[in-house]
Amino acid sequence: HQAWQSGQPLSASSNVEEIPSNEGGDIKYKNSGLPASLAKKLAEELELLMSREQLYKENDLKLETLAEKLKSNRHFVSQVINQFYKTNFFDFINAHRIEEAKRLLVNGSHEMNIIEIAYAVGYNNKVTFNTVFKRFTGVTPSEYRKQNQVNQ
Repeated sequence: HQAWQSGQPLSASSNVEEIPSNEGGDIKYKNSGLPASLAKKLAEELELLMSREQLYKENDLKLETLAEKLKSNRHFVSQVINQFYKTNFFDFINAHRIEEAKRLLVNGSHEMNIIEIAYAVGYNNKVTFNTVFKRFTGVTPSEYRKQNQVNQ
């Protein structure tokens, strides 16, 4: 999740990197059967899907669901998340959720309390939301809101 902690917005253009060639590159996927050109296309489609349909808001989202939406299989989708986003499925989804939560905490959604925001971005409870939020940002959602209200 280090890539998400930089505060950079999530986007295919900024985070999708070329897959290294198999010569001295990523040995883990050398026999995966997913050509680099297809992997890059899948990564771009994945990011579009996440931004358009905001699937990360589904609290029971599974890798299989993403694969079905992308008309691919779970192994290829997992490979793309690992290679292009340098993270695993859970942190990939959490990163999108936390980015949306940060937006909701700051952008005029002060009528929404923390638990409402947690539910809105796909978490089932406040404890998990607070834990993940703090892991990604270094502060709790309440602290984040306070810090960013000062700047408004």
